[in-house]
Amino acid sequence: GGGDARPEIRDGRLIIGTAISTAAMNNRQTLNAYFRYLQNRGEAEFMDFVERHGENYAEKYSENWEGTYSANNGRFVAGLIEELKEEGLIKGNQFADVACGPLVLENTYGLMDPKAQITNFDANPYILDEGVELLRKRKHNAYYEPTKKVCPMTKLEAKDGSYDVVNCASALHYLGQKGKKAIDKHERARALI
Repeated sequence: GGGDARPEIRDGRLIIGTAISTAAMNNRQTLNAYFRYLQNRGEAEFMDFVERHGENYAEKYSENWEGTYSANNGRFVAGLIEELKEEGLIKGNQFADVACGPLVLENTYGLMDPKAQITNFDANPYILDEGVELLRKRKHNAYYEPTKKVCPMTKLEAKDGSYDVVNCASALHYLGQKGKKAIDKHERARALI
């Protein structure tokens, strides 16, 4: 058990409560255990998790990125952006990828459109670094330096009109359900406002 217990890493294994959750798990299964644990935990608990396990989480995420929901979602969003641009509904090239993980939009749409200017936001600095390495390999450019900012999704600061597209499709489920009485206290709403 230990559904509400805080995870720990001991000897390379994910410990949740008293159960050793990854004793027989591969990296992909460990990553999925992290994903399940983090759902609806809220920003404060996610930030605590990043402080304690951000580097390990980022490593597992990067190693397994191609087969993740986020990679599939990134490919879907990239195709959607391409279609909307063809139809003239998106005219500019300024994109924000919020809670981007390993630079999901940059590793999908950014490879399709060299004019795209993507700002990658994530609360986990390690996942941004892993995303840069992944992107450099995919671009075959060891010196490519994308725009990245360490920032929780509810604390973004940008002027209205700064971006033509803002993507946060892969991460709203990490935010909690606290504060339902007032919309400005609801983490998911704050991320979208």
